Order: sequence, then C-alpha cells, then structure tokens
Amino acid sequence: MQTIRETISEFRKSENGRTGYTSDDTALSDQYIYSMLNQARARYYKQKMANNQSFSAQSVQSLNCIELVEADKSQCPSTPPSGCIWLESTCELPTFIKVRSVTNDIGSDNYSYIAWNRAGSIGKSRVKASRDAKYYTYKNTSEGVKFYILNNEYMRFASMEVIGDNPLEVLEFCNGESCKPMEEYMFSTRSEIEVIIKMAVDSHMRLIQRATPDIMNDDTPLR
Repeated sequence: MQTIRETISEFRKSENGRTGYTSDDTALSDQYIYSMLNQARARYYKQKMANNQSFSAQSVQSLNCIELVEADKSQCPSTPPSGCIWLESTCELPTFIKVRSVTNDIGSDNYSYIAWNRAGSIGKSRVKASRDAKYYTYKNTSEGVKFYILNNEYMRFASMEVIGDNPLEVLEFCNGESCKPMEEYMFSTRSEIEVIIKMAVDSHMRLIQRATPDIMNDDTPLR
C-alpha cells in the first residue's frame, strides 16, 4: 500500500503542475497537505457509501483490544431490566465512516449493530432470540464517541474493523502513537488514491482562488 509520505509527494507534483510553481516556491506544509488529502478521502468514501459501493480490503483498519467496563445504568437509553448489564469502552472511538464488523477479542462472536435510540427496547422484546442476541451500539458522550456491548456481561475486550475517517486517528486510538506517521499507509487502493489526490488538489485550488483577491487587495504598507 502507498504511504502518507508518498501520497503527499504526489500531491505536491500535481499541485505544482496546476500552479506552475516548484516545490521550493510553495509553503505548503506536510500537515496541511495531509489534511486536504484526508478530507478528500473522507468525502470520497462517504460518496461511495451513499451510492452503496463496496469498500476494498485495503481501506479497512482494525481496532483491537478495545477495553470494556460495566456502564453506569444512567447512560442506558432507558431503564434496563433487572440484571441487564451494558459494557462501554474505556476510550472514545476515533471517527469512522463505516463499521465493517465487531467481534470479541478472539473473533469467535459477531455482534450486530443496533441504533442507540432502539437499544433500550431490546430487553423488553417479546421475542427471546431478539432479547438474547448480541449487539453493539455507540453514542456521543461528554468524553466523545463511546462504544457499547449488549448481552455479554463477561466480555472484557472487543475488536472492530472500520473504514476510518482519519487513518492516523485509528492508529492512535486510546493513546496509541505512531512513531513514524509519514510512513503509515493511506489505507486506500492505488486507483482510489489517484481520485483522492485530484479531489484534494481541486479543493486546494479553490482555496487559492478565494484567497487571491485578499492578497491582491492587501493595503498593508511595505516596510
């Protein structure tokens, strides 16, 4: 897979070709370029999801060893039945475009998604299979996006496969840290990266066009 460094380099070459400037003439930082690339990647993947298009295996990242603890009952969407225990993640989740799968830490149990506003009714279902099924859900809290497991009080760690909104955020989940962020992958296929770079450069050019009048009309006196 292609690294962030390689993709930033391609952006510079494409941007230079559009503006006519060389890399030395432009003051674009790696952080700015990655931000533009990442925003374009997120837009592109959200468009794919809206069009019901599949995602490549290269776009998937794993969140392993998500630690779970018993959730405060006040956080449940409704008063849980007696003996019902919800588990929540100890760390907030990174933002994601799509969750592909949720399992226990050894991958032997699969969990189905249920929307937060429906999760409170599961324990009251008349259908035993629905009451006993294994679910996951998530919601925004004061600490960020929290992840919840229903109907497995003994589970202590979960694993997720996600299409991350920002690949580096996924890699740095729960205070993790990438020692070489520029060498991390973009988590996109080659053909997707070509589209993403074009989208990012297009966005950058629009920003330049909007900024040009301000620069040209700057009346700050020369010193």
